[in-house]
Amino acid sequence: LDQSRPAQQLEYCNLIPQQTGHAGLFGLPTFETLHEVLERYNQQLMHQPPPGRVLAVETQEMKIPSYSGFDPDRSYWSEYGGRNRHFLFVVRVFYELGSTGCEEIGAADFVPLRQSSGGLFSFPKYEPFNNVIARAAQWCSQQSSLRFCNAQSLEIKLKSGTMVDTQRMSYTEHAERTTFFVRVLRVAYSKEPALMEGGLPPSPPLSLHCKTFMPLQLTRGIFVPEFESLSATKKRVEAWIRATGARVLSCETVAMRLFTGGEAHAGIESSFTYNNGNRSEYWIFVLRAYLDGSYQEPPQEVMPPPPEVRDVGCCAIL
Repeated sequence: LDQSRPAQQLEYCNLIPQQTGHAGLFGLPTFETLHEVLERYNQQLMHQPPPGRVLAVETQEMKIPSYSGFDPDRSYWSEYGGRNRHFLFVVRVFYELGSTGCEEIGAADFVPLRQSSGGLFSFPKYEPFNNVIARAAQWCSQQSSLRFCNAQSLEIKLKSGTMVDTQRMSYTEHAERTTFFVRVLRVAYSKEPALMEGGLPPSPPLSLHCKTFMPLQLTRGIFVPEFESLSATKKRVEAWIRATGARVLSCETVAMRLFTGGEAHAGIESSFTYNNGNRSEYWIFVLRAYLDGSYQEPPQEVMPPPPEVRDVGCCAIL
């Protein structure tokens, strides 16, 4: 660590979608769209400058028991079987304190293309998630006036079986019914207001790539397997970055289904998934690093050794 530099201080603010319409007898109220939330924030910059330089713009899904008592800083929730679950997306902006600037923020969404619509006994099929990242990379390489902040994968509910509305800031998971989602990539960026003269020079072209790290399996057998801790996965990520010299743009932790949803068929590259309200689900956390550039895999000897996989729940013949 460079002891000569002052410690970095962080701050954040929550952008909560404002209610635009009242709920019906069984539904949710309507809320601002993502564009309206970001536009409201950017308009406020003229009267209330931000506390520092924008580091990241995160979209956070939160369960809402009722909008009147909604707390965006609550760090837990409960889910009960047999009940509908209502969710609201909150935009959280992170800053580095002390840095000057008055940057506006925005987001570009990249939606997987549908390859087949499915049928009575089959699910729709969407292109793999790495195709979505490739389209986002092409877009990023053409944006010289925008500063990349972070990338994030989001599960967006499919409405009416096919419609993907990434601007919608709320959704409901219905009890005893299957809810379908597509996994989109959201690229958050900042830019100087159009009224400012001069400003920063154009950003160099960005070559966006993604490296996904799965937790390594520790056990096998008839029971649900165990996996290494998130801290162990993080150490492998750090070793990979040191060995490759990769320039990391942003990282995210993603919860993914293990045996159900689209992941059961296409693995972590699945861009379609679903929640079956009648079935138990097992989840793993994967780490995604978004990089500037493509990097070759390092030799195995410079990486931490993989753990030995233990057999459990099996009978041994003596």
